[in-house]
Amino acid sequence: MSMTARHTNVFSETEIVAMKQIISTLRASLRNVLSLASQELHRINGDRNVLLVLVVAPLLYSLIFGLTYLNGKVYDLPIAVVDMDRSELSRTVIRSLEANESLHVSVVLDNESSLRDLLAREECWAAVVLPPDMERTIKRGNQAQVQMMVNTSNIIIGNYAQKGIQTVLGSVGAAISMDKMEKKGTPAYAVYTAYSPVELQTRVLFNPATNYALFVVPLLIVLLIHQVVALGAGMSWAKSMSDGTVIARDALHSTILGRSLPYAGAAIFWLGISILGTHTLLGIPFTGSVPMTVLFAILLATTVTLVGTLAGVLVRDKLGVVQMLFFTSMPLLLLSGGSWPTDSMPAGVRAFAGLLPSTYLMNAYRSLSLEDPSFASLLPALGMLSVLAAVLYIILVMLLRQRGKA
Repeated sequence: MSMTARHTNVFSETEIVAMKQIISTLRASLRNVLSLASQELHRINGDRNVLLVLVVAPLLYSLIFGLTYLNGKVYDLPIAVVDMDRSELSRTVIRSLEANESLHVSVVLDNESSLRDLLAREECWAAVVLPPDMERTIKRGNQAQVQMMVNTSNIIIGNYAQKGIQTVLGSVGAAISMDKMEKKGTPAYAVYTAYSPVELQTRVLFNPATNYALFVVPLLIVLLIHQVVALGAGMSWAKSMSDGTVIARDALHSTILGRSLPYAGAAIFWLGISILGTHTLLGIPFTGSVPMTVLFAILLATTVTLVGTLAGVLVRDKLGVVQMLFFTSMPLLLLSGGSWPTDSMPAGVRAFAGLLPSTYLMNAYRSLSLEDPSFASLLPALGMLSVLAAVLYIILVMLLRQRGKA
């Protein structure tokens, strides 16, 4: 029996015809989607506002991020020292404070009279007051009272200053105690174990240098992509809706897909640029595997495009879309857990944050960036993004049909 005969025994003529029709329909749908995507690209190219949002804004913001967080840590914070002891010990303390990378002793004073004004004017962010007779008091075996003042109006700067001063004074105090014991003839090992009977071994994971850029830049990258892509899609759909564009019922899904492709492509492009460019510039690692990163990129692109499309369909005015999306920028930043942990928020706020795509986008991206997550650990966030994207799509289709545009 020939190969042709055997082939025709597997599929009947009717089945072959049906398969050809399905393939033809799929090809026609794909051509239609690509045609709509091409039309949307021409629409973007002809709309200066959308073009600025999708192209210029990400470049400008990435440059700002790069310059702002280039150092990653706070260095050389100006502090004041009130040295009322004027001893060799007080000079040792001052030299130790100056040697700390986070601190810079900008002024040494004789008294406290001008300290409050210096702190209020932010000419210094902290002050250390070394009391009179400090060295003599310690040599007599008594405890000296050293006072620290910290301006915490900026909590990040205040924390760095406080941590630096505490580290220095702790080290100086330990050195004094150990020196006393050695002078009394205590063996070096006994001195060490007496002062530190428990040895703490710390393993700092994922951000060992406590680099602030590693914490905040992933958040800002996702917020940036979320805003510019959603804004571009929203402005384009708002213009179409205000112009009275009618979408045929049988072309509804292909229209949504075709018009979404350019914005989804922009989201994926800028995510790639961020990983290759911004991360490299700031020295921020990206530990996620390629398959999980691709899956995340698809969900990111889909979700933010649908958010923007839904905003355009709801508002139907370009200026209104701009106002709406910029108005939501700060809530997205606060409620997503990027600046404050969601677990520490009130139950009602935490529940609302769980309904926002940005919450899962930001958490997933930070995990991909720093923690080298397994698929199982990332699955809850990716699963919720899939669910939210499906819900957004269903709402969008219902709105288009309800408003007679389909």
